[in-house]
Parts: sequence; structure tokens; C-alpha cells
Amino acid sequence: MTNFKCPGSHSEWIPPELLSNTEYRFPQAHTDMTMLAGLSQEIKNLKNDIVCKLPFCLTVEAEAMGADINLDDKKHGPRVRQYAFSQIEEIENIPKINFHQGRIKAVLDSVEYLTRQNETVALNIEGPFTILSSLVEPKIIYHAIRKKNKSIVPGLERIEENIIDYALQGLQKGAKILSYADPVGGIDIIGPKMYQHHSGRVTYNILKKLTDTPRPAVIHLCGKSSTALEKTGFSLSFPMDRDENQTYKEAFFNLINEGKRTRIIGHSCFHQIAWKKRAPKIWEIRLNSPDKNSASK
Repeated sequence: MTNFKCPGSHSEWIPPELLSNTEYRFPQAHTDMTMLAGLSQEIKNLKNDIVCKLPFCLTVEAEAMGADINLDDKKHGPRVRQYAFSQIEEIENIPKINFHQGRIKAVLDSVEYLTRQNETVALNIEGPFTILSSLVEPKIIYHAIRKKNKSIVPGLERIEENIIDYALQGLQKGAKILSYADPVGGIDIIGPKMYQHHSGRVTYNILKKLTDTPRPAVIHLCGKSSTALEKTGFSLSFPMDRDENQTYKEAFFNLINEGKRTRIIGHSCFHQIAWKKRAPKIWEIRLNSPDKNSASK
């Protein structure tokens, strides 16, 4: 296992200069399919990247599950205006996402549009606690965890199902990469024991389901998530064979185009794809089987 220091945010924020120098405006930049796709291409070109990344915030899934999101915040990006639930017991009622309406539909339509433009598309997926923290006030969540409130388990299971469905929808629309992170559910925030029982367990279940999909993809785990999974026994990591003279961009692009099976990559930051310097090690993450990890049962 490698040490990992997070260099910044998982989300693909919109550079202010693009909003100042183009026709793109808030809040349409987050809701209009054409603007979403166009901005993604603009950001890719600005950063000399090889991947179009969507969406541009951490709140798309939570909004589709009932959170009231304020989109018109140019300085900080979309933020929760009102939580969907006021008590932890209510999260058992988290609805199944309707992918035929709202902002989540616009994001998926943008994935499909960009794929038809021969772009390589990455769909950013948020983990369970990041979504949950936009559905109910975080202090209520942590109080429920400390008190071992049983309602949190079925609530997280509903979120887990929604995340899997969203990821599969993205793959069906043509995304070749799923970028996954759960910054609010990090092991440094909720602790190793609660990570095993909740955040890590749900992440394991999601990854296990997605590696079984018949549509090949690359799942790029945030380094904080991948190292936490390994520390708590959910996974192992192995350095991949590669040309050491390649940049991270070149090595990752070859991996995308290999397309033989779904692979999980971790212990690094997804933003490294745009780097021109020589690639660090690329780590493949392999999930432990349930019988080797009691926490995942």
C-alpha cells in the first residue's frame, strides 16, 4: 500500500474565466445539457486533458434523492439550501432516483452527447456519506452513528442502490470512466471502526457490483478512498506494468482503450490525468472476497 496526500477537490469545478469569457451562465451551466457538454469540453481543452468530466459539483445525486440545492452560487458552487430530512429515521424513505427528470437527466444526456462526439467521458460519482450529508444535517448523522441508530443502515442501503443505478446509467450512456470519491465519509473523519461498518462497507458493495458489469470501464478511486479500503481489509493493491517513460495521461489513456474488463485504479488523484510529467505508479485495486473480510458481510 502507498501513502496518499490529497492534492485538492474530487469535483470538477468550473473555472471562473470560462464563465467570464464565454456565453455560459449560472445556473444554466449546471442544468442545461448543451451547456454541461460544452463546458466539459472547454475545461478539457483548457487543462490539456484527454477526458471530459461531468458533473461540476457534489450535489447531483443528493438533489435527485430530495435535497433542495441552491445552484446560483458562482463563488462556492451548488450548495444545500434545505435538507430533505430532519431526522435520521426518515432516511429509510429515500426515494429511488428517477433518471428521466431533473439535473441528473441533463448530466446523463450530456454523457451520451459527448460520447457521440467521440469524447472520452468520465462520470464523477459521490460516495454514500457525501450524498447523505446533503440529505440530512451532518451532526444528526454522526449522532446517529455514535448512538448506533439502526435506521442508518437501511438508509445507506437505499443510497447504495441509487449510486449503483446511476453509475450503470452513466456506463450505458457511454462513459468509459467512473471517478469515485466519498470525502465526507473518509476514514479520517468517521474513524476506522465506523468506516468498516458504514462508509467502507457500502463502497465495497458498490465497487463489487460495478466490477461485475458486462460493459468494460475504468473505476478511478480517490486515493483517500482506495487507501482507506486497503487499511480496513476491503481490498489489496498492485502496481501495474507500464512504460515508465509515459506520462500519467498516456498510461491512463492506454488503460481506458484496453477495454477488456472493468478495472479499479486508486492511490492517486484523478486530476493527475492532465499532468504532462512522467507517470507515478499506477495501482490496480482488487477487492477482497467477503469471506476474507468480515466487515463486508
